[in-house]
Parts: sequence; C-alpha cells; structure tokens
Amino acid sequence: MHSVALARSALAAARNRERRQGQGQAAGGFKVCRKCGATLEASAFNKDNSKADGLRAACKSCRCRLQFCRHLRLPSHGDDP
Repeated sequence: MHSVALARSALAAARNRERRQGQGQAAGGFKVCRKCGATLEASAFNKDNSKADGLRAACKSCRCRLQFCRHLRLPSHGDDP
C-alpha cells in the first residue's frame, strides 16, 4: 500500500507542476470572458490559482460591474426598458 500512496502523490505533484507552469497564461495569451463573451488578453483577467489556466472566468471589467451592481443591489445584466 505504501508504494501506491507514493505513486499517487508523485502523480499529484506532477499535475501541480504542470498547472503552475501555465499559471496566469491563457492559450495564445488570449481568453474568452464568460460574462460578456469578448476575447481579451490574459492581462484583462484577475489571477485565480484554483483554475487550470490560473485566471478567473470573467474579465476585470465584468467583475467590477458585477461588484458594483451587487453593491447597489441591481440585477447584474438587467436590460433597460
């Protein structure tokens, strides 16, 4: 059982190394924002160490808008009539 545990920890360490090497970099330096759908440079996204590419799903401007709407208690993507 000890050798199985060592193999699993070695595999986990290898995955973590791969994740850290690509951290903060999206494929080709660009990423699509999940909120607005725009293709932006990786620098337009905040870092998130829990994600495979090291970046948040929403761009900085969408996250800022979302936080502002939450502060004012407005719908985040409400269309004006």
